[in-house]
Amino acid sequence: MSPRWDYTGIHEIDYDENFVSYLKTNVLEFMLVDDNVPLVAAANITNELNDLIGFGRYIKKKTHQKLKKKKKFTRLSINGLISNEIIDSIIPIHGNKNEKRGTLHVKIFWHEGALPKKPMPEDSLITKSWEQELVLRICAALRAKQLNVESAFMIFDQDRDKLVNIHDFQNTLLGTLNLQIHKDEIELLYQKMPCPLTRENFIAVFSQHLPAPGTPSGGKYLSIFS
Repeated sequence: MSPRWDYTGIHEIDYDENFVSYLKTNVLEFMLVDDNVPLVAAANITNELNDLIGFGRYIKKKTHQKLKKKKKFTRLSINGLISNEIIDSIIPIHGNKNEKRGTLHVKIFWHEGALPKKPMPEDSLITKSWEQELVLRICAALRAKQLNVESAFMIFDQDRDKLVNIHDFQNTLLGTLNLQIHKDEIELLYQKMPCPLTRENFIAVFSQHLPAPGTPSGGKYLSIFS
């Protein structure tokens, strides 16, 4: 598996006493491996990892034998995150024989922010296409009755309360316009309309597909849906 240099992860954290205690008492240790080296078959694995580059270790004056017996990792404290400090450290990397293999630049910081919105089924391109097609069908039926956007709202506002509720919406589509649309589709479409569905909001949704007040329904609008 090739490394992803641009990988970014976003994690939701409960910042409470338990988490603060975790930051105070835990540290980070580092072991580097080469993702481009194929893994050895399980039956042939030895004590040495074939893809190991090295460890982040303390550099102290110790003999090679002592280091070989007890490997000491560089322990990077993350306590500074409690006070919003940026952790910026250079970690020396050494191999199993304590040979220097390089350095690792570690930079850790965080910030508060909202998690990105998870994609919902109703946000898909397929659903948006369905929504647009259904709106076009409704507008075609309204134009067939020679209705402009203002008179169309009056038809939908069946109880004359200057709002189109779900019952007005459903009764107009199934009864007045006699459209063959499933009730579940009608409810879903209504949920995606601006709420409440006032005259202004109704006009905002349908005005681009229906004639303006005082404008007769004509070929310009019919040609869009032909």
